[in-house]
Amino acid sequence: MHYNIEVLNDMDITSVKELYKLRMILEGHSIMTKIPMKINYAELGRTWNVDQRTAKKYFLTEPNQEKSKEKKQTRNSKISHLHNTMVYLLSKENYEHTRQFFAYKRVLYQYLCDNHGLDCSQSGFRAYIKRHPELNNYFRKTKANHEPILRFETKPGEQAQLDWKEDVRFYTSDGKKYSLQILVVLLSASRYRTYHVCLSKLQSELFACLTDAFETFGGVPRIVVTDNMKTVMDQSRTAYKKGKINTKFVQFASDFGFEVQPCIAGRPQTKAKVEAPMKIIDEIMAYNGKLTLEELYSFVKKLNNRVNTQFNQGTRGIPVLDFEHEKNLLRQLPQKTIRDYYRITSNTVKVNPSSMVSYKSCQYSVPIEFIGKQVVLQIYDNKIHVFYKRELVCSHDITGKPLNYRENDYQKLIETNFPYKQTQDQLTYTKQNLAMIDEVYQNGNK
Repeated sequence: MHYNIEVLNDMDITSVKELYKLRMILEGHSIMTKIPMKINYAELGRTWNVDQRTAKKYFLTEPNQEKSKEKKQTRNSKISHLHNTMVYLLSKENYEHTRQFFAYKRVLYQYLCDNHGLDCSQSGFRAYIKRHPELNNYFRKTKANHEPILRFETKPGEQAQLDWKEDVRFYTSDGKKYSLQILVVLLSASRYRTYHVCLSKLQSELFACLTDAFETFGGVPRIVVTDNMKTVMDQSRTAYKKGKINTKFVQFASDFGFEVQPCIAGRPQTKAKVEAPMKIIDEIMAYNGKLTLEELYSFVKKLNNRVNTQFNQGTRGIPVLDFEHEKNLLRQLPQKTIRDYYRITSNTVKVNPSSMVSYKSCQYSVPIEFIGKQVVLQIYDNKIHVFYKRELVCSHDITGKPLNYRENDYQKLIETNFPYKQTQDQLTYTKQNLAMIDEVYQNGNK
């Protein structure tokens, strides 16, 4: 094989780029004289009016010398090892199987941090998602809102805002479906907040949640800003009408010592401080099909604590730290007897062999499959609500009658005790016995 070698044939140094020629001469001289070569790069730089590091670069490197291409070190990405996991989580197949839904990139980021050990910045994660269309196309692009918004702040202890995250469809790990109502109560100055998970939006639930929130705050703000929810407003407030606050809510506000300030319907900006944090609740959808109802309550508590200890962009502070100052400026809580009146009390009782539970010397029926089990009684709206493992079993109006049977519950008892009777006979026997019980215990006289 013939290989052409370029041989130096010109010893004139006309520019700094030809300093390599000088090196070759000095190297040869050093070999011949056995005197180590010493180079003053600073002097070379001054001679050619360049930095000494530039002079050294051209002195040591020939212009046509091929640099050995070093293999670039392959950095282990903190995200790429989870790529397939993300593809599956965002897939239609996973949604149909678990109903998991990731509303925002932030939700997916937090889910991976909590469950798959992701350890990177959120900005780096977003950049990674953007570089991969199979991931980025999952997230809906929202149009920017260019409407002018008036920003305002309030003094510590001055205001709280509340809102519902309504009808959150949640599937538990055992396949049951719930429609969750999540209330958030937020102190406007510190952005310290409390989340409350409910299975309904009854006014009694609202009162109980607000009572819990104020007790968590250790006081009551002067003003509570709310939207036009039916449990607060009988008539909505508009740009032209003041609206009408519900009488019971007026009494509740009076008992706790705060002023109700409903916002104008269709203007969520009025309570923007609480509207934005409601997006955090979308993290719940990432756990569809993954948690039991009990575990969901624990997750919301964990979420609540995390949000209160994170840096807040609006205040440039940490809510739980700013809250230490604000709570000293809240109004005093009302007496415990007043707070207890609005609280939903829970009593754990055992279902007796007659398929009944006792409340204030009166007995109320439950389905026979709960005989011998511990159930929870909650009293609100002048009704007894019976729960088993947080699921509503049945409800009864509170009466003064010693025995209160639901017809279906009593008929099941008849079927169990007289299985040989015909269905029609069992139904007739049920009606006759219930009528006799009502007559004997009418108005609770016996």
